Amino acid sequence: MIAQVARFAFQKPGHELRYHIGKTFWTLNGLLSKNVWTHNGYRRIYLYHVRKTAGTSIAFAFMRLTGRDPHFIEKRLARFAFAQSNGYRYVISSRLIRQGRYFFAYHHLPAYVVEPPCGETFKFTVLRDPVDRVISLYRYLAAPSADSSFSLTAPIEQRRWASEGFDRFLDRLPSYHLSNQLYMFSKSGSVDEAVDQLGKLDMVLRTERLDRDLDRLESALNLDLSLSRERPSIFPFVPTEAQRGRLEDLLKLEFEMLRQVDLLS
Repeated sequence: MIAQVARFAFQKPGHELRYHIGKTFWTLNGLLSKNVWTHNGYRRIYLYHVRKTAGTSIAFAFMRLTGRDPHFIEKRLARFAFAQSNGYRYVISSRLIRQGRYFFAYHHLPAYVVEPPCGETFKFTVLRDPVDRVISLYRYLAAPSADSSFSLTAPIEQRRWASEGFDRFLDRLPSYHLSNQLYMFSKSGSVDEAVDQLGKLDMVLRTERLDRDLDRLESALNLDLSLSRERPSIFPFVPTEAQRGRLEDLLKLEFEMLRQVDLLS
């Protein structure tokens, strides 16, 4: 294995080198170690990560189980798409997510694009008031320093969406990102389909009651998670009544989705 890594180092440039080194170490890790966690028939955990719902905070809580700084784990994820420490394995690659050889994985990609193995996977997501989520997304993208301490960052083109104020942001924001909670679980933006898919998850948390919902998650997984607020939206912005009204109108379908999901719980 070491010789193979060295050969790649001389033959492969840039990101291709990182990919081949990562692939080699992934194979080696799979041979040498197993995940330390299983519970109630579950062998892995997957988070459908809707942006600005506290997903990074939750992911970091799972990374802290290693006893290491979550930023260290995140840095490895950013470079190689997987990381392993003290028996816990994490992945963010759609290919590796499908393979299922991990303790915890998460991704912004929708459920119809990337799907973990059906069996033995605890699947959950976090939902948030639609207006608050989009405002938080704007404040995050409008703040150049918001990602300063993180390795996984927002693309530059997305930060341009927020470069000319909130009204222009709403003009530019693609439907998938505007109603990300809806399109995460329905390619066509169907409320019925999204509610059906959400009903199949093992748990749906809410950002507004995250401390209480985290207790439910810990109990379901038999884990002790330490939560801290990560990547807060610090850009100072309060929408006008007209801007909030416009946003509420744009998000009617997502509000209906949340209403129906709440009836299921």
